[in-house]
Amino acid sequence: MRTNKSLSLISSGTAAILGLLTFGLLARSFSMSELGYWSFFLTVYTLFDMLRSGMISNAMIKRINECDTEEEASVVIGSGWKLNLIITLIGSVGIALVFYIIFYFTQNESYRYLFQWFVPIALASLPHSMAVWILNAYVRFDRIVWIRFFLQGSFLLGVVYQYYFQPGLNFILIAYLASNILPALLVLVTGWSKLKYFGLGNREMDKSLFNFGKFSMATMVGSNFLRSSDTFIIMSILGPGANAVYNVAERLIGLFDIPLRAFVAIAFPQLAKKYAVGMTKEFEDELETGAGFSTLLLLPISIGVLIFAEPLVLALGGEEYLSSANVLRVFAIYTALTPLDRFTGIALDVINRPDLNFYKVMLMLLANVVGDILVLQFSDNLVWVAFISIITFGTGILFGVLFLRKHISIHFRNIFQKGGYEFVRLVKKYVGNSA
Repeated sequence: MRTNKSLSLISSGTAAILGLLTFGLLARSFSMSELGYWSFFLTVYTLFDMLRSGMISNAMIKRINECDTEEEASVVIGSGWKLNLIITLIGSVGIALVFYIIFYFTQNESYRYLFQWFVPIALASLPHSMAVWILNAYVRFDRIVWIRFFLQGSFLLGVVYQYYFQPGLNFILIAYLASNILPALLVLVTGWSKLKYFGLGNREMDKSLFNFGKFSMATMVGSNFLRSSDTFIIMSILGPGANAVYNVAERLIGLFDIPLRAFVAIAFPQLAKKYAVGMTKEFEDELETGAGFSTLLLLPISIGVLIFAEPLVLALGGEEYLSSANVLRVFAIYTALTPLDRFTGIALDVINRPDLNFYKVMLMLLANVVGDILVLQFSDNLVWVAFISIITFGTGILFGVLFLRKHISIHFRNIFQKGGYEFVRLVKKYVGNSA
């Protein structure tokens, strides 16, 4: 029988592998400048998506897992729908206006395309975004697999057309809009988005989600700024070509982040439920086991990326982007640090201290931005920009553990010990079953 962990892994993996394939085809059909603009659009769109996800998803998942009946959960979902619609409208219109202002002063057609299609894409993605968060709360990763397959699979068809006929950036944006409409129709027809609960939210729940979500949103936006700050700084200082080279390495390392995203997705609702019913010791054990197991799982992957960086870059982007291989090697080092940072972050949210998680991310963002600007003053070598990420995640781990220790018992020794026990247990289980 498929476990929730395997389904979560399939869900994250399907999206990431199809996303990597589409990026590779675009890298071969776009000019380096066009790829830079497309990467810039995705960076901004992901930032926007994190804004609304941060405000709603964690708060809604936590509240749903605290509910005893479906009637109580319907109020949470209704308020979530209302907040999502408001944030989508305000956020997408604001970003589209920024793109228009840039187009007005530069007369660069690429920015006109970004302005033209941003709001329609944001609205089209609203139903399936809600569905994914709700299904995550109910631990229905089997359905999330289908949503992500519809999204990425349909977009892949448009990218294949671009690869052979090369109509350009505007066509890809239209294809991206169409690929968001298809999963939206899926979740509306199946009822997975729970749109029928739209009017059931109340002011008290709106306020509850907002009060929790304002820190969670700030944390997610800060986290996305943390990941995308390199893009913004490189784009402004070195231009779209350098941004494209850097983005090839980012895309590749994102593929190897799949297991971590899968385990974090399944861990959050489980940790929230344990903490909500007062199972503090079990909460601490699961937190330490999850963080340790994920770290041990990523270590061999990181070593593999260090060794095979050049072949991986060649496979994705071609010889034109071979200079990003050393950037990828540095990313492989900091990837091994990300589980400890990610698990301390969700733990702070679960224990109702999203404010501390926000402060942790802000410290990381400060370290990253200051570090990037300093290294680019002395060198245009992108490897140094990537190297700053190691310092950044080290900062996050240090402050994450320090903040947690004020509220729960967590120790590095326990993390690796319990993670090791879990790793050995699973190896014996699956190796024994296959023998």
